[in-house]
Amino acid sequence: MHHRRRFAAWALALAPITIVVALGTPSCSSKSAGGAQLASGCSLNSDCADPLVCIFALCHQACNETRDCTTAGDLCVKINGNGVCELPQEVTCAGGKSCQQGLTCSNSQCRTPCQAASASTDCLQNQQCANGACYDPTELDGGGEGGGGEGGTTEGGGTESGIKDAGYEANYEAGPLGYVASNLGAINVADGGFPVTPEGGVPLFGTDGGIDWSAAPTVTVTGTCTSTQCLPAPVIVTLQDQAGFTFPTSVYFMSALTVDSSAVLQFNEPRPIILAVLGPVDIQGTVTVAGSQYFGGNGATTWAGTSSPQGPGAGGNGFTPNFTASGGGGASFCGIGGAGSAVSGTAAPGGSVYGNATITPLLAGSAGGYVDGYQWGAGGGALQISSGVEIHVRGVGVVNAGGGSAYGGGGSGGSILLEAPTLFLEGFVTAN
Repeated sequence: MHHRRRFAAWALALAPITIVVALGTPSCSSKSAGGAQLASGCSLNSDCADPLVCIFALCHQACNETRDCTTAGDLCVKINGNGVCELPQEVTCAGGKSCQQGLTCSNSQCRTPCQAASASTDCLQNQQCANGACYDPTELDGGGEGGGGEGGTTEGGGTESGIKDAGYEANYEAGPLGYVASNLGAINVADGGFPVTPEGGVPLFGTDGGIDWSAAPTVTVTGTCTSTQCLPAPVIVTLQDQAGFTFPTSVYFMSALTVDSSAVLQFNEPRPIILAVLGPVDIQGTVTVAGSQYFGGNGATTWAGTSSPQGPGAGGNGFTPNFTASGGGGASFCGIGGAGSAVSGTAAPGGSVYGNATITPLLAGSAGGYVDGYQWGAGGGALQISSGVEIHVRGVGVVNAGGGSAYGGGGSGGSILLEAPTLFLEGFVTAN
């Protein structure tokens, strides 16, 4: 797992492995009477000395405001509807350190996530929502009174003030997610607010614009469906690979995403996919961009219109003048594909290696070499999920970007990039 930009990121490209991570949970306490002190282990509130409460399996001090916290540097955050003082080890998220579940990293500190439109319920009573997280008024320029500093006007007509910190400028550019998502650059508004769709209904998109996040829906997928059936319409942006080739990419904006255990979310469009989600992503079922078709479906069609429509890592084509008695070679991505099986003469080779481990830019897999002009395995697609809170792939959850098979060469696996303040990977994340 790569820790980058103060959030956890998991990048997977052409990985011939299945990742299984099991996370344990605290067992119920066997104590008959609570008396644990601050920061001691617990499972129930009654395990802690009154009036301490059990949060994150440790005893915490309750609070209504940060000034209620007796330890210098602690923050009062809202967890499960109640205010608690973070322990010193829970406050900072600098240097790639992750926050506890339910908190988000903002300005190098773990805070309660929020949206401007629902700040009154997301944050504690005296706090304000700025840069996607709850802040005390004393932490904001102008003390939260009116339009001080570099704050931008929010959807509701109020103003958000600038965060006072040495790292303010870099963090402010991060926008609503709380960090600059990979492959999106400065897509979010530069002032850190929630942009408004301009007159005419066309979303702003660029260095000083963004998407109307207040209109981003909460999506729950309950059955088998394609992206056009159960997701909001995407915004199409342009990415560029290392060779300078530009290609369209679909970006879906949501407030939260849940894929139920019996559900399958299938992306069939011929573009890389970015899911930008303000809140949590809960994958109990299957999300797939796998190349399951012949003739280079899904990921491979990303390369349509290029000099190599099968992709930059396409395998050698079989039964051609160069490889007269050979099957098609396997496609490559970050690893090299296998050679085709030759009856005689030279075997069609695997494709050329391309891409990088950080999956920036977001590239798809390539198709295998064809046989007699047809029948090649499709390349796996490219999927990025960026959440402002957490991504949870549960034990029965699957995220799949595998390559397809055919009578020709097999397609290479695509790529999967998961990034959020917190990742829980209990299921299967595969790009075989």
